[in-house]
Amino acid sequence: MNTKHTPLPWRLRTYSQLGSMKSAEVLGPPHTDGGDYAPIATAHAYEGDAELIVRAVNAHAALVEALRAVWQWDDNGGLYEDATREAWNRAKEMVEAALALAEGKGGRE
Repeated sequence: MNTKHTPLPWRLRTYSQLGSMKSAEVLGPPHTDGGDYAPIATAHAYEGDAELIVRAVNAHAALVEALRAVWQWDDNGGLYEDATREAWNRAKEMVEAALALAEGKGGRE
């Protein structure tokens, strides 16, 4: 799937409380002219739902990359060959970074 989308990272801005829901605005990266962040979507949602969407979108590429690295490591014989130890360590670091990003604990932004 090569569908184009707004460049990453996305950000979340919440405003106007509506009971237990807030109006949430998802923002793309700043305009190239240095202006404000570009709005992508606005919706009435629980703040946690909107945060989850933004984290999932921002973590998607890192998670796919990490899974590919683990798959490649396994295709190369796994830990049964010493030559793959470096590939395993690299894959493991990628998985840790992708999980941190997906869980909102840091990573690429």
